[in-house]
Amino acid sequence: DNIVFKVGNISLPAAAGANVISPLSFFGEEATTDNVEVLNLVRFIMSAGEVGGDGKIKIGANPFGGREGIFDDDLWNTLLNEGEITVSESEAKEHLEETLLKAYSGDYSGTWSGTAHYPGENLIQTSGTWKIEIAENAQVVGSYTGTFDGETIGGNVTGEVDPNGNTDLGANGQAGGIVVWSGKIDLANGTMAGDYSGDYEKGTFAGKKIN
Repeated sequence: DNIVFKVGNISLPAAAGANVISPLSFFGEEATTDNVEVLNLVRFIMSAGEVGGDGKIKIGANPFGGREGIFDDDLWNTLLNEGEITVSESEAKEHLEETLLKAYSGDYSGTWSGTAHYPGENLIQTSGTWKIEIAENAQVVGSYTGTFDGETIGGNVTGEVDPNGNTDLGANGQAGGIVVWSGKIDLANGTMAGDYSGDYEKGTFAGKKIN
């Protein structure tokens, strides 16, 4: 089901119901923190209240003088021309990205599976589990374990996540080198999934936020 939020008497665009809804949720799966529409919405919400020391926005009792309507291009241009939008695009982007990185932070765990094919050897099926921690500064640390040709393997996973939820991680490859884990975090349902590849290994991984 869709949900409609209101800022005072102004309705925002409908968004699909989810455990976590961010400004990106209102503009489709391809929306990023660089989208003008996303940043305009953030500027609008921030201009309706004040940002506290904890980063939360407290909306005033009568934002925009009690103006009624739907947040669309016409209303945006009116508010902008009348000087009601007091937050710049750069301020909005900084706040949004900091907030998103905090939302991504936490512990995640899941599974991985794929194949390894070394020169002169048969294709080998591999699988296992992984666990990572994402800090509020976007840095990622963790580990993986699994089986490789009947033997137990394991190693470290490190990297970072960007404000749009894209992961750029590296894991120690079984034959040396780094296996790159490229994925994406879905805030709406707290999941992370993607692909991994190295010189001889490739596969997929998936998991969820556990706290």
